[in-house]
Amino acid sequence: MKAGVTALWRLLRLNIRCLLLQASWNYRQFQGLGWCFVLLPELRRLYPQRTAQELVADYLKYFNTNTFLAPALAAATVTLEEQRAANDAAPIAAPAFCSAVMAPFAAVGDALFWGGWRPLSACVAVVLGWCGYQWAPLLMLALFNVPAVVTRLGGAWLGWRLGAQLVDLPRRWRLADIAVVLKHIVVVALAVLCALMVHRQELPVVPLVAAALMLPLLLAVLVWSLRRGVPVIVALTLLLGLVLATDSLFFI
Repeated sequence: MKAGVTALWRLLRLNIRCLLLQASWNYRQFQGLGWCFVLLPELRRLYPQRTAQELVADYLKYFNTNTFLAPALAAATVTLEEQRAANDAAPIAAPAFCSAVMAPFAAVGDALFWGGWRPLSACVAVVLGWCGYQWAPLLMLALFNVPAVVTRLGGAWLGWRLGAQLVDLPRRWRLADIAVVLKHIVVVALAVLCALMVHRQELPVVPLVAAALMLPLLLAVLVWSLRRGVPVIVALTLLLGLVLATDSLFFI
């Protein structure tokens, strides 16, 4: 029990230090100094006989990845270092693992969060703000930050458990495909929003009950369409038709 609590505390500390990953960002090493800062406590725990300079010698170089997926990479790196400290046969050296996976995780994370989820959260907030809900900005912050925090915490746990096998996680979870779907949804949603703003001079407040009933239905139709191989654009067109068919429910 004590070992489990200690492991959770170490993962939490790793997450907290990852918040400062870009505090020393520079054009030579990018996040390299921050990466050493993130890993240093764990390296000191594993190699107490070494100096700080010796501990970070393998990591004090160019490093750049997505900040939301960084805790997962950090936890996986610690697991590989634990295997090396225990003289276990690790599938890849920890510094080589960092160099190999930072770019793919940066591409997936940036597309998922910055290119997909953030614009979608902003689009939802704009729609609700236009409908008269003054708490729309707060909802935008919640929509974006709650999944980001869950990704940080859950990613650290997965990285700690999987180690080098973490590299296969984006492919198995199809994170790149999810990012593409989110981007398409944002484009279609913005187009519909612009059309509504042009053709409707005044828009009454959308009933929350109606929105709560329709949102699960829309998501279910989207997921059902995508799982059966329907192209994203076709699926979104189907959703748009469903929304227009229920126009009287939303805009009464």
